[in-house]
Amino acid sequence: MSHGREKAIKFGTGASLVGVVTEPAPGTATADKPAFLLLNSGILHRVGSCRLSVRVARALSAQGFTSLRFDYSGIGDSDQRRDALPFEESSVLETREAMDYLTKTKGIKRFVLMGLCSGSDMAHETAVVDDRVVALMMLDAWAYKTPMYHVHRFMQRYAPKLFNWRVWQNSIRIRWQMLRGTYQGWRKPDPTQGVELEVATYVRVFPPKERVERDLRLFVERGIALYFVWTGGLREYKYRGQYAASFKGVNFNGHLREEYLPEADHIITGLKQQDLVLNNVVAWANALG
Repeated sequence: MSHGREKAIKFGTGASLVGVVTEPAPGTATADKPAFLLLNSGILHRVGSCRLSVRVARALSAQGFTSLRFDYSGIGDSDQRRDALPFEESSVLETREAMDYLTKTKGIKRFVLMGLCSGSDMAHETAVVDDRVVALMMLDAWAYKTPMYHVHRFMQRYAPKLFNWRVWQNSIRIRWQMLRGTYQGWRKPDPTQGVELEVATYVRVFPPKERVERDLRLFVERGIALYFVWTGGLREYKYRGQYAASFKGVNFNGHLREEYLPEADHIITGLKQQDLVLNNVVAWANALG
Protein backbone atom coordinates (compact mmCIF):
# COMPACT_ATOMS: atom_id res chain seq x y z
CA MET A 1 0.00 0.00 0.00
CA SER A 2 1.50 3.34 -1.08
CA HIS A 3 1.20 6.35 1.16
CA GLY A 4 2.22 9.98 1.09
CA ARG A 5 5.21 11.72 2.56
CA GLU A 6 5.71 11.55 6.32
CA LYS A 7 7.21 14.61 7.96
CA ALA A 8 8.37 15.08 11.54
CA ILE A 9 7.21 18.39 12.98
CA LYS A 10 7.36 20.50 16.14
CA PHE A 11 4.42 22.67 17.09
CA GLY A 12 2.51 24.12 20.01
CA THR A 13 3.52 26.72 22.55
CA GLY A 14 7.29 27.06 22.32
CA ALA A 15 7.34 24.31 19.66
CA SER A 16 7.45 21.80 22.50
CA LEU A 17 5.28 19.09 20.92
CA VAL A 18 6.58 16.53 18.44
CA GLY A 19 4.49 14.74 15.85
CA VAL A 20 4.44 13.19 12.40
CA VAL A 21 2.25 14.47 9.59
CA THR A 22 1.31 11.85 7.01
CA GLU A 23 0.27 13.57 3.79
CA PRO A 24 -2.15 12.17 1.20
CA ALA A 25 -0.64 9.76 -1.30
CA PRO A 26 0.15 11.33 -4.69
CA GLY A 27 -2.77 11.17 -7.08
CA THR A 28 -5.49 10.72 -4.45
CA ALA A 29 -8.54 12.97 -4.19
CA THR A 30 -8.12 15.29 -1.21
CA ALA A 31 -10.74 18.02 -1.70
CA ASP A 32 -12.88 18.82 1.36
CA LYS A 33 -11.59 15.87 3.36
CA PRO A 34 -11.11 16.38 7.11
CA ALA A 35 -7.78 15.60 8.74
CA PHE A 36 -7.33 12.86 11.33
CA LEU A 37 -5.66 13.44 14.68
CA LEU A 38 -4.44 10.17 16.21
CA LEU A 39 -4.26 10.66 19.96
CA ASN A 40 -2.04 9.01 22.58
CA SER A 41 -3.52 6.29 24.76
CA GLY A 42 -2.19 6.24 28.29
CA ILE A 43 1.59 6.65 28.28
CA LEU A 44 2.04 5.29 24.74
CA HIS A 45 3.72 7.61 22.26
CA ARG A 46 2.65 8.53 18.75
CA VAL A 47 3.14 5.11 17.10
CA GLY A 48 0.06 3.94 19.00
CA SER A 49 -0.69 0.59 20.53
CA CYS A 50 1.18 -2.10 18.57
CA ARG A 51 1.88 0.54 15.87
CA LEU A 52 -1.84 0.92 15.16
CA SER A 53 -1.60 4.70 14.71
CA VAL A 54 1.15 4.31 12.12
CA ARG A 55 -0.90 1.78 10.17
CA VAL A 56 -4.04 3.91 10.33
CA ALA A 57 -2.19 7.04 9.19
CA ARG A 58 -0.72 5.29 6.16
CA ALA A 59 -3.97 3.58 5.22
CA LEU A 60 -5.81 6.91 5.39
CA SER A 61 -3.06 8.54 3.34
CA ALA A 62 -3.71 6.06 0.53
CA GLN A 63 -7.31 7.33 0.51
CA GLY A 64 -6.37 11.01 0.35
CA PHE A 65 -6.54 11.94 4.04
CA THR A 66 -4.01 13.99 5.97
CA SER A 67 -3.27 12.81 9.51
CA LEU A 68 -1.18 13.95 12.45
CA ARG A 69 -0.03 11.61 15.21
CA PHE A 70 1.79 13.35 18.01
CA ASP A 71 3.08 12.98 21.55
CA TYR A 72 1.35 14.80 24.36
CA SER A 73 3.71 16.77 26.58
CA GLY A 74 5.93 14.58 28.70
CA ILE A 75 5.37 11.55 26.46
CA GLY A 76 7.72 10.27 23.76
CA ASP A 77 9.72 13.11 22.22
CA SER A 78 7.57 16.01 23.44
CA ASP A 79 8.91 18.24 26.21
CA GLN A 80 7.46 18.43 29.68
CA ARG A 81 5.08 21.30 30.29
CA ARG A 82 6.37 24.21 32.34
CA ASP A 83 3.03 24.90 33.98
CA ALA A 84 0.93 22.92 36.44
CA LEU A 85 -1.97 22.05 34.14
CA PRO A 86 -3.40 18.58 34.84
CA PHE A 87 -3.36 16.11 31.96
CA GLU A 88 -7.12 16.36 31.47
CA GLU A 89 -6.70 20.05 30.59
CA SER A 90 -3.30 20.06 28.89
CA SER A 91 -4.23 17.23 26.52
CA VAL A 92 -7.29 19.11 25.27
CA LEU A 93 -5.22 22.27 24.82
CA GLU A 94 -2.51 20.37 22.92
CA THR A 95 -5.05 18.60 20.69
CA ARG A 96 -6.42 22.01 19.73
CA GLU A 97 -2.89 23.23 19.06
CA ALA A 98 -2.47 20.29 16.67
CA MET A 99 -5.60 21.42 14.84
CA ASP A 100 -4.26 24.98 14.75
CA TYR A 101 -1.04 23.73 13.15
CA LEU A 102 -2.84 21.87 10.35
CA THR A 103 -5.14 24.84 9.75
CA LYS A 104 -2.16 27.18 9.47
CA THR A 105 0.02 24.93 7.31
CA LYS A 106 -2.56 22.96 5.29
CA GLY A 107 -5.68 25.12 5.41
CA ILE A 108 -7.66 22.25 6.94
CA LYS A 109 -10.55 23.33 9.13
CA ARG A 110 -12.39 20.07 9.87
CA PHE A 111 -11.02 17.27 12.00
CA VAL A 112 -11.64 13.68 13.03
CA LEU A 113 -10.26 12.66 16.42
CA MET A 114 -9.31 9.02 16.93
CA GLY A 115 -8.13 7.51 20.19
CA LEU A 116 -7.91 4.34 22.26
CA CYS A 117 -8.83 4.29 25.96
CA SER A 118 -7.66 7.61 27.47
CA GLY A 119 -7.12 8.84 23.90
CA SER A 120 -10.85 8.42 23.32
CA ASP A 121 -11.53 10.26 26.58
CA MET A 122 -9.50 13.24 25.42
CA ALA A 123 -11.12 13.11 21.98
CA HIS A 124 -14.50 13.41 23.67
CA GLU A 125 -13.40 16.30 25.88
CA THR A 126 -11.90 18.16 22.93
CA ALA A 127 -15.05 17.75 20.83
CA VAL A 128 -17.09 19.34 23.61
CA VAL A 129 -15.15 22.61 23.37
CA ASP A 130 -14.08 22.78 19.71
CA ASP A 131 -16.54 23.05 16.81
CA ARG A 132 -13.87 22.02 14.30
CA VAL A 133 -14.34 18.39 15.33
CA VAL A 134 -16.72 16.76 12.84
CA ALA A 135 -16.25 13.09 13.75
CA LEU A 136 -15.00 10.85 16.56
CA MET A 137 -13.50 7.38 16.16
CA MET A 138 -13.30 5.89 19.65
CA LEU A 139 -11.74 2.59 20.74
CA ASP A 140 -12.83 1.34 24.18
CA ALA A 141 -14.50 4.59 25.11
CA TRP A 142 -16.46 5.08 28.33
CA ALA A 143 -19.20 2.46 28.65
CA TYR A 144 -22.12 2.15 31.04
CA LYS A 145 -23.88 -0.99 32.20
CA THR A 146 -27.45 -1.86 31.25
CA PRO A 147 -29.71 -4.71 32.43
CA MET A 148 -28.73 -6.68 29.32
CA TYR A 149 -25.08 -6.16 30.20
CA HIS A 150 -25.52 -8.42 33.22
CA VAL A 151 -27.32 -11.06 31.12
CA HIS A 152 -24.51 -11.12 28.57
CA ARG A 153 -21.87 -11.15 31.29
CA PHE A 154 -23.47 -14.19 32.91
CA MET A 155 -23.82 -16.00 29.60
CA GLN A 156 -20.22 -15.30 28.59
CA ARG A 157 -18.75 -16.22 31.95
CA TYR A 158 -20.85 -19.07 33.26
CA ALA A 159 -23.09 -20.57 30.55
CA PRO A 160 -20.26 -22.46 28.76
CA LYS A 161 -19.32 -24.13 32.06
CA LEU A 162 -22.88 -25.34 32.71
CA PHE A 163 -22.75 -27.65 29.70
CA ASN A 164 -19.13 -28.74 30.01
CA TRP A 165 -18.91 -32.24 31.49
CA ARG A 166 -15.23 -31.82 32.34
CA VAL A 167 -16.07 -28.85 34.55
CA TRP A 168 -18.62 -30.95 36.43
CA GLN A 169 -16.16 -33.84 36.74
CA ASN A 170 -13.50 -31.54 38.14
CA SER A 171 -15.98 -29.99 40.59
CA ILE A 172 -17.12 -33.42 41.83
CA ARG A 173 -13.51 -34.61 42.19
CA ILE A 174 -12.48 -31.55 44.21
CA ARG A 175 -15.44 -31.86 46.56
CA TRP A 176 -14.80 -35.57 47.09
CA GLN A 177 -11.14 -34.82 47.95
CA MET A 178 -12.26 -32.08 50.33
CA LEU A 179 -14.58 -34.52 52.11
CA ARG A 180 -11.72 -37.01 52.46
CA GLY A 181 -9.29 -34.32 53.57
CA THR A 182 -6.88 -35.02 50.69
CA TYR A 183 -7.43 -31.88 48.63
CA GLN A 184 -4.13 -30.04 47.99
CA GLY A 185 -5.38 -27.21 45.78
CA TRP A 186 -5.52 -24.49 48.41
CA ARG A 187 -2.33 -23.89 50.36
CA LYS A 188 -1.46 -21.06 52.65
CA PRO A 189 1.36 -18.95 51.22
CA ASP A 190 4.77 -19.39 52.78
CA PRO A 191 5.71 -15.98 54.26
CA THR A 192 9.39 -16.79 53.80
CA GLN A 193 9.07 -17.21 50.02
CA GLY A 194 8.80 -14.57 47.31
CA VAL A 195 9.06 -10.81 47.27
CA GLU A 196 6.10 -8.45 47.37
CA LEU A 197 6.29 -5.96 44.52
CA GLU A 198 4.49 -2.66 44.19
CA VAL A 199 3.10 -2.31 40.65
CA ALA A 200 1.97 1.03 39.30
CA THR A 201 -1.64 1.01 38.13
CA TYR A 202 -3.68 3.36 35.99
CA VAL A 203 -7.16 4.10 37.30
CA ARG A 204 -9.52 5.33 34.61
CA VAL A 205 -12.52 7.17 36.03
CA PHE A 206 -15.68 7.27 33.93
CA PRO A 207 -17.63 10.54 34.27
CA PRO A 208 -21.27 10.50 35.39
CA LYS A 209 -23.53 9.12 32.68
CA GLU A 210 -25.75 12.21 32.89
CA ARG A 211 -22.84 14.42 31.86
CA VAL A 212 -21.91 12.19 28.93
CA GLU A 213 -25.54 12.12 27.80
CA ARG A 214 -25.59 15.90 27.75
CA ASP A 215 -22.43 15.93 25.64
CA LEU A 216 -23.85 13.35 23.23
CA ARG A 217 -26.91 15.51 22.62
CA LEU A 218 -24.55 18.36 21.77
CA PHE A 219 -22.61 16.12 19.36
CA VAL A 220 -25.79 15.05 17.58
CA GLU A 221 -26.97 18.65 17.28
CA ARG A 222 -23.64 19.54 15.65
CA GLY A 223 -23.84 16.56 13.30
CA ILE A 224 -20.70 14.86 14.63
CA ALA A 225 -20.29 11.34 13.26
CA LEU A 226 -19.65 8.82 16.03
CA TYR A 227 -17.89 5.51 15.40
CA PHE A 228 -17.28 3.52 18.56
CA VAL A 229 -15.53 0.16 18.79
CA TRP A 230 -15.20 -1.86 21.99
CA THR A 231 -12.95 -4.85 22.58
CA GLY A 232 -13.25 -7.84 24.85
CA GLY A 233 -10.62 -6.17 27.00
CA LEU A 234 -13.02 -3.59 28.47
CA ARG A 235 -15.04 -5.30 31.15
CA GLU A 236 -17.75 -2.61 31.23
CA TYR A 237 -18.95 -3.49 27.71
CA LYS A 238 -20.44 -6.87 26.78
CA TYR A 239 -22.66 -6.64 23.68
CA ARG A 240 -23.14 -4.62 20.52
CA GLY A 241 -25.77 -1.96 21.05
CA GLN A 242 -25.02 -1.47 24.74
CA TYR A 243 -23.90 2.13 24.26
CA ALA A 244 -27.10 3.23 22.51
CA ALA A 245 -29.16 1.29 25.06
CA SER A 246 -27.46 3.08 27.95
CA PHE A 247 -28.36 6.48 26.45
CA LYS A 248 -32.02 6.02 25.57
CA GLY A 249 -32.57 9.74 26.09
CA VAL A 250 -30.37 10.53 23.07
CA ASN A 251 -31.77 10.31 19.55
CA PHE A 252 -28.60 9.51 17.64
CA ASN A 253 -30.48 9.90 14.36
CA GLY A 254 -28.06 7.72 12.42
CA HIS A 255 -24.92 9.43 13.75
CA LEU A 256 -23.78 6.46 15.88
CA ARG A 257 -22.01 3.36 14.60
CA GLU A 258 -21.29 0.83 17.32
CA GLU A 259 -19.20 -2.34 17.08
CA TYR A 260 -17.97 -5.02 19.45
CA LEU A 261 -14.85 -7.15 18.98
CA PRO A 262 -14.99 -9.67 21.85
CA GLU A 263 -11.98 -11.60 20.54
CA ALA A 264 -9.73 -8.50 20.62
CA ASP A 265 -7.78 -7.49 23.71
CA HIS A 266 -7.71 -3.93 24.99
CA ILE A 267 -4.60 -2.85 23.08
CA ILE A 268 -5.54 -4.86 19.96
CA THR A 269 -2.40 -6.94 19.72
CA GLY A 270 -3.79 -9.45 17.21
CA LEU A 271 -3.05 -8.65 13.56
CA LYS A 272 -6.41 -10.06 12.47
CA GLN A 273 -8.26 -7.69 14.80
CA GLN A 274 -5.99 -4.79 13.83
CA ASP A 275 -6.70 -5.41 10.14
CA LEU A 276 -10.43 -5.45 10.85
CA VAL A 277 -10.26 -2.13 12.71
CA LEU A 278 -8.03 -0.66 10.00
CA ASN A 279 -10.31 -1.63 7.13
CA ASN A 280 -13.43 -0.46 8.95
CA VAL A 281 -11.89 2.90 9.84
CA VAL A 282 -10.89 3.52 6.22
CA ALA A 283 -14.35 2.57 4.93
CA TRP A 284 -16.00 4.79 7.54
CA ALA A 285 -13.68 7.69 6.72
CA ASN A 286 -14.53 7.45 3.02
CA ALA A 287 -18.23 7.61 3.89
CA LEU A 288 -17.93 10.71 6.07
CA GLY A 289 -18.63 13.11 3.25
